[in-house]
Amino acid sequence: MNVKPFIWLFVPLAPQVWAQDYNLGVRAQALGGSGVALATDPEGQFLNPATLAQVPGKTVTFSYSRPFGIKEITLSSVAASATVGKMALGVAAVHLGHAQFEDQALQLAGAIKVAMPAMRRQEARAFAVGMQSILRRVQIARYETWISWRVGAGLVAPLSEHVVWGAVVGKVLEVGREKSPRTIAFGVSYRAASRFFGQMDIFKQSDFATEVRAGAELLLLPPLLLRVGMGTNPDRFTVGLALALKPATLHFTSFSHFDLGWTQQYAATLKQ
Repeated sequence: MNVKPFIWLFVPLAPQVWAQDYNLGVRAQALGGSGVALATDPEGQFLNPATLAQVPGKTVTFSYSRPFGIKEITLSSVAASATVGKMALGVAAVHLGHAQFEDQALQLAGAIKVAMPAMRRQEARAFAVGMQSILRRVQIARYETWISWRVGAGLVAPLSEHVVWGAVVGKVLEVGREKSPRTIAFGVSYRAASRFFGQMDIFKQSDFATEVRAGAELLLLPPLLLRVGMGTNPDRFTVGLALALKPATLHFTSFSHFDLGWTQQYAATLKQ
């Protein structure tokens, strides 16, 4: 496949694609791109750093894909987190590569749990706040190099035993450029039972249309999980499977793009 049209589509948008990012994490991709309110592995920090507080112990996720089935392009990432008491720390690296361009990002994030006052006849709950800092470098052969720094803050808070609410805001600071895209997203996660999760996000970045992302996760037969989702702007359908073994979870996700086709993503999560 000729990747030049893809590259020249990418060139003018490269400094502005933080909200339309290709790497959301394998679980979030399978759920239509949603994940602001709930995460089960360290890739949740891609969408909301506060979700690190939901991932216990020490965890690492490795991910690999060839976007849109283009064999000349590879996308890989590693995300890790560790929880100590009420604090959680995360680090992630992402690499999108081709002979004609290279896109790299390094993220540092942290989250802390804060106790909420106990209501009458209810147990005390804790919400979490998080911060993230991402350094990104995009280089197009014989064209230009962009260096951007993004800062963000997130929140997740339980509304009830079954419902969790999340929010995240972010701003891109571009070296040598005037534009500074801002992002804001809200999400809600609903857990009806131990076998079913549903979640939905509303995502907005300046210069892009508002996105709606939604998905559901169902425990078919332990340890097999089914994930489905959909999103808008761009319109996409997503589906995935996960095999939750101990201490590893294997993930597979396939998601569509209206113009560019399908992408298959593979990942493995290790927990200690």
